[in-house]
Amino acid sequence: MSPSRIPFDSLCLAAALAEAQALVGGRVQKVVQPDPLSFALEVYGAGQAQWLHVSCDPEFARFWIGTDKPKGLIPLPQPGGGPRRPGIVGGRLT
Repeated sequence: MSPSRIPFDSLCLAAALAEAQALVGGRVQKVVQPDPLSFALEVYGAGQAQWLHVSCDPEFARFWIGTDKPKGLIPLPQPGGGPRRPGIVGGRLT
């Protein structure tokens, strides 16, 4: 089953940003890449760990927050050949 398009307007954006505010100030504990077009950050804050999932898919770009670790992980590129993981892990979301 392929993903379906969901209308995304300013109300949806406001709701998503309000939900993401709970992660502000949290510490990034882990970065994983479930597939070539997405990544997830494990963020610890307010006494619990949550996952911020981000998809950069050109047709279905999105982000969401959950407590389950992403499935089907692929190895992340080595530093210098892709995202600078060492600068992210241990940092705080602002």
